[in-house]
Amino acid sequence: MVSKHAVLRTGVPAELRDWVDNRLISAHIRIVKSMVLGGMLNAAMIASCLLGEFPIALIALFFFSMFAASLHRVWLAQGIARGRRQRRPEKMLLAFQLNSLWLGLSFGIVTVLAMPQVSSGAQILLAICGVTQIASAAYTVRTLPRSAAIYIGVQALGLTIGLAAVGSWSALASIIVLVAASGLLIRMAFVARDLFITRILSDRELAASARTVRLLLNEYEESSSDWLFELDQQGRLLGVSARFAQAVGQSANALEGRPFEALFEPGHSRETLVEALAQHRPLRDEVLPLAGRINCWWSISGRPCYHSNEDDRVAFRGVISDVTTQHLAESRVHHMAHYDALTGLPNRALFNQTLGELLDEPEENANLALMLIDVDHFKLVNDMYGHPTGDAFLRAIAERISATVEDSGLGGTQQLVARLSGDEFAIVV
Repeated sequence: MVSKHAVLRTGVPAELRDWVDNRLISAHIRIVKSMVLGGMLNAAMIASCLLGEFPIALIALFFFSMFAASLHRVWLAQGIARGRRQRRPEKMLLAFQLNSLWLGLSFGIVTVLAMPQVSSGAQILLAICGVTQIASAAYTVRTLPRSAAIYIGVQALGLTIGLAAVGSWSALASIIVLVAASGLLIRMAFVARDLFITRILSDRELAASARTVRLLLNEYEESSSDWLFELDQQGRLLGVSARFAQAVGQSANALEGRPFEALFEPGHSRETLVEALAQHRPLRDEVLPLAGRINCWWSISGRPCYHSNEDDRVAFRGVISDVTTQHLAESRVHHMAHYDALTGLPNRALFNQTLGELLDEPEENANLALMLIDVDHFKLVNDMYGHPTGDAFLRAIAERISATVEDSGLGGTQQLVARLSGDEFAIVV
């Protein structure tokens, strides 16, 4: 049966194995100083408790060996971090494994020799320091599991032999617990390494995907008729492209950091935009008139961003489309559906709609008045002078009625003059 570790390693492309090993080594290098500091503190405690109960020469040799091995590990880490040594993962991993063996033997040998000879209090301190060293190795060397296994195994072996030499039942029971715990910690080191590899490979794939998306977006920005935009938390423009700046008619430097809503004319659509940005809501096909431009309309779609590793300043991303042609066409269609083509007055459909809205609010429109006007004998005008003259006559009547209502001041805020049919007009005041 193939182990999880083996499956994971075969899942790593051959060209990435050196990269993965270097990342594992770099992760360990970041905590080497903490590891060494803890190890030297343990060594100092052991040396102090052995004074007077163990030969001073052996104590000095033990402390010197621990100190030299710790310096050697720091030297390895610093050299790799600063690039003084070429990054060949196999050689670096072997160097750390040999150093782990050195550290493990330094502690293990003194435990074997001292455990049977010292007092019970010193034995307890030796056991505590040994377990502490084993547990810390499972954490500080977890990205280099073979080094961790050597470090833990050699120390556990020395502590086991020392406890066995004591010979008591409690010492033998401690050996069982120690062996089981050491085996579990070694297994945990390998699992931790597997999880670390899985994470860094996922991060690498995610970063590659992000770069691909960015490349596609840049290509889209360069070749499409639409424009991409990014805003910060305050709704100000970020990373303004040359095409976007050209469309606005200003330089990219002038637009950088400018409030996005300032690009558009005040109105309901702009208020909707401001509210969406303030409340971190998405926008979809919101059409706004561009400020300082006649008959220029943009459609905005976008959504808020939840901070990523790319740029945590970006709070909103979206796309802008120039819909001026479409908007003007829709406006023309709307005008044709609601206004008379000959006179330019509201037609019967718009008149009925507006009158219905006024009647739905009787309290506000209590003084509403409706007048219907019919042009007598208009058919004779068409028959005697022709339809072009009749049309001109109707236009003149429409202008005369509109001007009269406007000049009279009777219309108030709700005045409405409409052409209902051929020669029929209506006035609401």
